Amino acid sequence: QFTKDGFYDKGWYETLAGMKLTAEFMDTRAAKQYSGEKDLLTIVYRTNKENNAFIVNLNASMIYHEILNKLNRNDDMYVVSSAGSVLFHSAAGSLHQPGGRFVPGSAEIVGTTGSYKTEMDDGDKLISHSVSRLLGWTFINVSDMKALSKSTSSIRQTIFLTALLLILITLTLV
Repeated sequence: QFTKDGFYDKGWYETLAGMKLTAEFMDTRAAKQYSGEKDLLTIVYRTNKENNAFIVNLNASMIYHEILNKLNRNDDMYVVSSAGSVLFHSAAGSLHQPGGRFVPGSAEIVGTTGSYKTEMDDGDKLISHSVSRLLGWTFINVSDMKALSKSTSSIRQTIFLTALLLILITLTLV
């Protein structure tokens, strides 16, 4: 327990003062630590007792690498706030930046669900996006179209070979 003025990191003061709900997720932010700064996702939980709150700071890069990245290691994933800034990504330099800087057309997709194809640096990409209404976050997945085409081609070839094999076995039995 600390007094309010006893914290190094004072980035959550404004959120606490303006809270109407009992809990609020802040956007990721560079928070002052004992030594340096760290990118954190802060959850502010106000208790029923006046002037008391729980402040939970979660390491943004650890959340990305230990949870989000494990969902799909092959694709590039961005988590964007309702304001359009990047909350989670593998590159720390892209945090707190507008999502449109990294994914073309992402400014228009914040808060929506769907997919579209676009041209990026190294070829065609499939951009899939889904929104979490509870958190207000949009999850954006960037997939390489060449890899998707190769996978589809491989599946098609497997189906064709299996069908051919079944026809040959049927003819042999007849």
